[in-house]
Amino acid sequence: MLTDFYRPTLMTNNLRTGKLVDMKCLSQNSVRDREMGFSLIELLVVIAIVAILASMLIPTLSKAKESGRSASCLNNLRQLSIANTIYALDYNDQTVPLIMQLGEGRVRLWMGNWPFRKLIGYGDYANSVVQTPIPYRCPSDFQIFQPNRYSYLNDPNLPNERNTSTLVSYSYNFEDWAPSDGRSWFTAVQETSSHKLSQLPSPARSMIFHDGQDWWSRWSSADPSKAWNILRDKGSVGDYQALGMGGPTFYRHAQAANFSFYDGHAQKLPTQKAFIPHNFYTQDKIPGMWVANPGLWNKNRMTP
Repeated sequence: MLTDFYRPTLMTNNLRTGKLVDMKCLSQNSVRDREMGFSLIELLVVIAIVAILASMLIPTLSKAKESGRSASCLNNLRQLSIANTIYALDYNDQTVPLIMQLGEGRVRLWMGNWPFRKLIGYGDYANSVVQTPIPYRCPSDFQIFQPNRYSYLNDPNLPNERNTSTLVSYSYNFEDWAPSDGRSWFTAVQETSSHKLSQLPSPARSMIFHDGQDWWSRWSSADPSKAWNILRDKGSVGDYQALGMGGPTFYRHAQAANFSFYDGHAQKLPTQKAFIPHNFYTQDKIPGMWVANPGLWNKNRMTP
C-alpha cells in the first residue's frame, strides 16, 4: 500500500497565475483559517451568553451598592443617637429637644441646636440649619441635593443654594407630643418637646431618628400604602403635607428604612416591620417603637 509520502497530490490550475496549486494545501489553509476566527453564529452565541451573565450580575451589583449606602446611613443615624445620649449627660438628663421654645415667638428646631450640632460634627455644609449638611446626608437620599424642587416652601425659580427651607435626610419622631390620633401638630409645636432619658421605660425599643425628609415625623405617616408608595422620593415636603401625610418615613433602602433608638443603636427595618397596620388601625393601638413615653402619649391623645 502506498504511504502518504507516495500518495499522488491533487493539483489544479490557478486561473489567475496559470500555475498549478496543491488542493490539499488549500484545504488545510481553509481549516486553519476557520480555527483562528469565529463564524457569525458563534459570535451571536457569545454575545447572548454575555448578555445573560450581565442580566444576572447587574441586579447583584446594584444590591451590593445599595447595601453600602444603607450601611453608611445606619452609621449616620447611630451617631445622631449617641450624640443625643451625650447631650443628655451635659443637660441634666434632658434629650435634645425636637423643638425648643425660646420666648417671644422664637423657636429652635433640633437641627439648629448648636450644642447638638457640635456633638454630631455638623458644620456649615448646607444652605441653612434646617437642611442636612453634605457629609451627613443619607447616600440614598437624592432629594437632599435639590432643595429648589423638594424643600418646604421650595421655589423652583431660584437656584438650590437660595432655597433654604426644611429638607433633611433624617426626621425626629414627634409621635409622643403629636399623636397620630390625638392633639394637632399645631398645638404640639407650641411647647418644648424633649424627654428625660432616665425616665424612658425602654430606650432600646424607643425610636428617635429615622429616614425621612422633614424635621419631624409621626407614626401615621409611616404607612407606606398612604404615603411612600404613592409619592416615593418624587414628592416634596409640601406634596406629602398636601396628601395629609406630613413627616413621612422614607423607605429609600429597597423598601426598608433605617431607624435609631434612644439607647444609641440603629437598625434597618422593612416596611412590614416599621409599620404594622393591625397595630395602628385598631381601637387599642400598639405603637411599639413609635412611642417612648406611653403616659405622655396617652395624655396627648386625649388633649384637643
